[in-house]
Amino acid sequence: DGKKKIVIVHPGANEPFVRQWGAERFAKTADELTGNHDCQIVIMGSTEESDESTKVASLMQHRPIVLTGVAGLRQAMGVLSLAKLWVGNDGGMLHAAVGLGPSTISIFGPTKAHRWGYDTPRHRTLVMHPEEKQASAERIRQCIDEISVESVLREATRLLEAQS
Repeated sequence: DGKKKIVIVHPGANEPFVRQWGAERFAKTADELTGNHDCQIVIMGSTEESDESTKVASLMQHRPIVLTGVAGLRQAMGVLSLAKLWVGNDGGMLHAAVGLGPSTISIFGPTKAHRWGYDTPRHRTLVMHPEEKQASAERIRQCIDEISVESVLREATRLLEAQS
């Protein structure tokens, strides 16, 4: 439907333990966005991220379009250029999305957000920082898990409403 806002969800990542927010959280976020903002969710990622994308889609109440492992780089860039919002983990597609136009919400562990994240009116990085300077993989995981669905939805709502 040409009237729906396209929202891309990118749930996969290299180094999943320290970079993936989690299929359940992405599914809940995507369903809320679909119900509250009349969005069409498009799940994207590489072939290696297919299992995570399939899991997200299976947990959703609203049917997404799943292009993970199907869309090549050129097609992915085309879809990104049509989207209003990209929501995903720390990874290369975040930077492509920033360059192609949609607003972005990126979910980071505490170790790379200061270097690779974005904090502008249209691009938000969500990150929790631990007390200690050198965080173990387990502490990074805890920090990612502390990022709530509600905080992502709050930013998504703000970004989508700013475009209306």
